[in-house]
Amino acid sequence: MDETQIHESGDILARPTNRLLDDFGAGKASPGSGSAAALMGLLAVKLIRTVCKKSLEKEACAAAKPTLIYVLEQVEALEPTLVSLFEKDAREFDEIVEIRKRRDRAQSADERAKLSRRAQ
Repeated sequence: MDETQIHESGDILARPTNRLLDDFGAGKASPGSGSAAALMGLLAVKLIRTVCKKSLEKEACAAAKPTLIYVLEQVEALEPTLVSLFEKDAREFDEIVEIRKRRDRAQSADERAKLSRRAQ
């Protein structure tokens, strides 16, 4: 699956870890800082989920059970939003980059102005 197909399918997170990290390190607009922030949020969700679940298994944490369950529910509710934001940021930056390339190749001032407004 090429990069365009991955963006269209909304599955950038399905890339192998090394490829995703290479994509971030390539210095391109997408995936960029917005996607990286969402990815860090997703990592935090996964880690908090693990801590909550492991803590719920321990008798020493019985008094904290309601709080742990609440925190677990909250972070699990965030995950789909973070996945969506990760994908959305990457797709939108790809679109902006493409519009700017078309603007830079445009022959007429009107077309350049139109594409500049669209990129904004």
